[in-house]
Amino acid sequence: RNYAYDIYIDTRDAPNTRDYYRWTAYSYHLHRSTGVPCSPIGPALCFIACWYPTYSRNVNIFSDAATNGQTLRKRFVLRSPVYYLGNHLVEVSQHSMGREAFQFWRLYQEQADRTGSIFDPLPASIEGNISNLNDPDDIALGFFAASGVARRKYVVSGDETFDPKIVYYIDSLRTYPKGNCLNAFPGSTLERPPGW
Repeated sequence: RNYAYDIYIDTRDAPNTRDYYRWTAYSYHLHRSTGVPCSPIGPALCFIACWYPTYSRNVNIFSDAATNGQTLRKRFVLRSPVYYLGNHLVEVSQHSMGREAFQFWRLYQEQADRTGSIFDPLPASIEGNISNLNDPDDIALGFFAASGVARRKYVVSGDETFDPKIVYYIDSLRTYPKGNCLNAFPGSTLERPPGW
């Protein structure tokens, strides 16, 4: 079974204005491998641990048309998988955006969520605001916009969250890949993430 932290946020919507939001998030969590010898003659091992990022992949947007001025509660923003017990550093970004950007991302989300069934809505043409100056009919898939961003970091203390029996169970299932942690988990880093 795969364990993970599901990250949710609560946020207050500004009253008396039509607002549109987009959320992105990422987390860093520790991974482990068997490591490699630090030197040809010593028993010490190096590159045993590394930090691996997980990014939110889905388009997460919201319009306050039906909830103007209310608090948005338990908005899901990220699933951070547990590969090794320990802390998870999570950062959530809340982006404000205009109506046109919201419509672009809404259409993009609808296209991405299509499953290929007969009940899917008919695909709509997605047009962004990026085009070729030499050929106005050559429109790229993308939307250029400026946005206000509010960020919040939080450290999830993994060792305190799980019951000791679950900690023991998860640890008993772990088999660590051989070799350098960076090679075992491409995209990881040896640098401690800021705020860890």
